[in-house]
Amino acid sequence: MNTSEFTFIDLILGAQKTSDVGKQKKFQTFTPELVEQLQRYLNEQNGNLFISGEYIASDAYTQDECDSTLLSFIENDLHFTWANTSHTGSEITPKINLDINLKNPFHYFSDPNRVCYHVANPDVIEPVNGSEIVTWYANSTEASSIVYSNKKNRIYISTIPFETIMGSKRRNELMSAITDFFYKAKEQGLKKITITPKKSKYNPNSYISTQKSYK
Repeated sequence: MNTSEFTFIDLILGAQKTSDVGKQKKFQTFTPELVEQLQRYLNEQNGNLFISGEYIASDAYTQDECDSTLLSFIENDLHFTWANTSHTGSEITPKINLDINLKNPFHYFSDPNRVCYHVANPDVIEPVNGSEIVTWYANSTEASSIVYSNKKNRIYISTIPFETIMGSKRRNELMSAITDFFYKAKEQGLKKITITPKKSKYNPNSYISTQKSYK
């Protein structure tokens, strides 16, 4: 897939984490092939990236054998690190941030239900290397999402899987704020946007929703 065509990529990791299947470890959040592709997209193609996943940090930091290359990618390319803990709750609240226009709290499915899989113990993350906290877990100082921007690209990282946020109105509000963060439609003169979800060939257990813009 030629990722240079896309204004941003939405990588949906959900509740995925490394699991033992027989004698093999499978379902790793960031495979070496995926890391290579994302690094190329960010550093060579100046892309924008939205990633959400319950174990987006702990999956890399809790493996028996520490992968220094992977941890370097997380901290230096994605600009976050694991806070060495998880959270139990069901609400996130926005932090005042000039880049992201979020005003209202969001609730997510934290208990078993008939609508969506639940998020029981999402990671707590910390900003590093120039990133900023954009949402907290309610009634705490624990971060659930961070943003990073420079002259080349912008990144939004969330430990709450996007699809587990309650209510289509709230999901639309969040996605609108994120896409506005990635580009200003009026400034770029965008007339048409198409959204094309594709299964990632680099990580067969994840889907990448790519958004391509036309002038």
